[in-house]
Amino acid sequence: IRSRYDFLFWFIFFTIVGVPVFYFFLPLYAFWHMDDFSWGETRKVAAMKESFSNPQAQQAAAEKDDDSESDDDEEGGVMG
Repeated sequence: IRSRYDFLFWFIFFTIVGVPVFYFFLPLYAFWHMDDFSWGETRKVAAMKESFSNPQAQQAAAEKDDDSESDDDEEGGVMG
């Protein structure tokens, strides 16, 4: 059986060592490195493969789609 002093020691040890680590240093480290993707490309998906290789082409295609939709709206007709 452990003594109450053993529990008291570990309580004080966690308070002095663990609280600053888990509530200050670890969140600070995570915040500082949240945009560091040097270890891998986790946001790529198979459907977006072409857009990642040439993002300007996808942006131009999206703008072209927006223009064609606005042309349809200007006709004033009912789609159908």
